[in-house]
Order: sequence, then structure tokens, then C-alpha cells
Amino acid sequence: MTISVAVMAHPARSGWATDLAAQLDAPVVWEDGRGHLDTRLRALQAADDAASHHLVVQDDAVVCRDLIPGLEVAVKEPVVEPRAVISLYWNRPQPGSWGAVVADTIEKRGVAWVVCAVPMGGVALLFPTAILDDLIAEYQRDDAPHDDVRIHACAMRLGLEWWSTWPSLVDHRDETTLLPKEAARWPRVAARFIGQDASALDVDWAAGVYDVPHFGSGGGG
Repeated sequence: MTISVAVMAHPARSGWATDLAAQLDAPVVWEDGRGHLDTRLRALQAADDAASHHLVVQDDAVVCRDLIPGLEVAVKEPVVEPRAVISLYWNRPQPGSWGAVVADTIEKRGVAWVVCAVPMGGVALLFPTAILDDLIAEYQRDDAPHDDVRIHACAMRLGLEWWSTWPSLVDHRDETTLLPKEAARWPRVAARFIGQDASALDVDWAAGVYDVPHFGSGGGG
């Protein structure tokens, strides 16, 4: 398994983006005035056809050590659905919400993977390259105003499962967003971030999968 990477970035965060790109040895896809939806599209199109997966990371991400080597090990696990979109981030839910109950259950079960119909964050998304042509075509037809929402809707229409790593391998650098305030309804903090100094190679990726049986309101991000 091999993974290509693209950092999608806004010029206002050029320092963060260039640091992240250097850390991941990845190109930066800059917002050029056509908006974040177009930036996401071009970041998806930046995939290496020879790679098995393509990772798109937003400019405000904080990543753990050995992120790419760890993911290359992770996606080899037999339990992983080969056509799944994988989020490396699970948003911290509101206390007392459905999401908080789910997060507590995940933690108690000690799994490495979560399957959930609700997207819990799009700061770093890993796509099998085999599904990208279809996903990109759906993305270009969709009219959702936010890129993460659009990707999730397109994935669901294509019958792709939505997976997340546990713990999160990335976190947000801070709690601010460049999107309109209504798009930032939830705290932008990982429920459990592995940590900048921790290695993705140390995660037990064979620890199992928790398939969330149902979903409700109050946990997204």
C-alpha cells in the first residue's frame, strides 16, 4: 500500500500550510480565489494514480509522528473495508450528547476503527484511489455549500462506508475556522488525539472495529 498526500490551504494560513507540507513531504493546493469547494476538488485531483490511497489534509491540521508510514500499515489490515473513506479525526462531542455516549463506548471497547454514518470531521480524509474518479464526478455534480458535507453526501450515494481511526491521528491547530460561523457549530477538538509526539506506527491497527448501530444529533463537526 502506498499513499499520496495533498495539503489544501488558504493563503491566510501559508505558514501553517508550508510547515505541514514539509512535515508530510507533500504539495500544497492553494485556494486561488475560486473558493474552498474548488480547492478541495483540486486536492482530490492531485492524487497519484500509482498510489493505493490519497490523503487530503487541511492547512490547520496538527499531525502525529510517522503519519504516512503508520497509515500504510493500517490500511493493510484485513478488517478495513477497501472502498471506505477514512477520517483521521473524530470530533469531540458535546457533553451528554449521543456523540458523547458513542465516544465513551468506543473508548471502552478499545478498537482502532469506527464505522459511522455521521461524519465526525474532515480535517484529514484518506481515499482509496480506486474510488476517486467516481467520487470526483459526484462532487462536481453536487451543490452542497461545504466541501466536507459534499464529500460525505457523495460517498453515501456511491455506497461507500465512512470510517474513522481511533484514536485520531490529527487534530485542529486551534478552534477557529475560515468558514462562516454557522459552519462551526461544534468545538474543533479531537475526542482523543494520539498526540504530536506519538507515532502512528505504535497503534494496534488489528484491535478491531466498532460499527455504530445508529446515530442521532449533537455530535458532528
